[in-house]
Amino acid sequence: MLAVVAIVTALTLAEIGLRVLHHSQGHYSTTDAAQRAREQSIWRVSPDPELVYVHRSSVTGRSGARLDAHGVLRVGETILAKPDGMCRVVVLGDSIAAGLSVPSGLRFADLLDSSLRVSPPQAYRTAEVLNFAVDGYDTRQEARLLETHAGRFDPDLVIVQYCLNDPAESVTPLAWFRDPEPPVSELLALIGLGGRERLVSPAAPPSVEPGHWASIYDPDGAGWPIVAAGLDRIGAFTRASEIPGLVVIVPLLDPDDPSHAQTAPYRAQVAAHCEAAGLSVLDLSEAFAISTIAELRHADGDIYHLSAEGHAAAARAVETATRHLLSER
Repeated sequence: MLAVVAIVTALTLAEIGLRVLHHSQGHYSTTDAAQRAREQSIWRVSPDPELVYVHRSSVTGRSGARLDAHGVLRVGETILAKPDGMCRVVVLGDSIAAGLSVPSGLRFADLLDSSLRVSPPQAYRTAEVLNFAVDGYDTRQEARLLETHAGRFDPDLVIVQYCLNDPAESVTPLAWFRDPEPPVSELLALIGLGGRERLVSPAAPPSVEPGHWASIYDPDGAGWPIVAAGLDRIGAFTRASEIPGLVVIVPLLDPDDPSHAQTAPYRAQVAAHCEAAGLSVLDLSEAFAISTIAELRHADGDIYHLSAEGHAAAARAVETATRHLLSER
């Protein structure tokens, strides 16, 4: 009995010692980079624990991206109350749809907006597309943003841009706005256990790594259930609002897998769950087949983000799907 007490006491003291040491070393303090982001970036801390961070209002970022008073990525201002006869499309997504590296007007949401304004869908006098995409968001955050903010704009269609890395947490901007916290146990963390629920994945692996993708899409893993729950909530919102929802799956832009065959099972997994949640699906693999990977991606080594040409290809496919879904209402 005394031996057990001695072991427990030793472990407790070791845990306390590690926490004191790591606190003194600043492990639980906000980094300088995080503090600068909180003060100077286009994002701000959100009091909502699911959102963690949101767009600022009425600012222009260093990339030239402008946010209106409601945090929508657009040049003009948005009126909350939808005018009579207007078709309003809400776009949710991450850094792909936000497109901060692409000039304003050339993102797929901008191109869709321009096309629908010139030729509104049948039964509407005018149209507008509101881009609520936020860098680093996953489907859980997108669902929460729809429930608390974007849904207030009375959309006629919700479009969700889906990136295949959604089951893994993004490194930034999340790390800048989530306050550092001790792990469940410093001792367990020391041996590789007891950390956060979801593992931070590389921002842009150089190529498709089957083990990595199989891991994050494991139905019993940490990430996929969160993605699935987010899609379910988005589907619940669109059903309750009696509007269509469209999930646009953006394939990886990997030159080693130009046909996107290696990630086909994961795209199929997403599509199947979307359909079960009552959401329509558009996989951009076919739309991207007419262009090379080099033409579609923003930069060498980046397997996620689209160039202006990539956004244009996406916009054409999304517009066709948009018009079809709205015509069925």
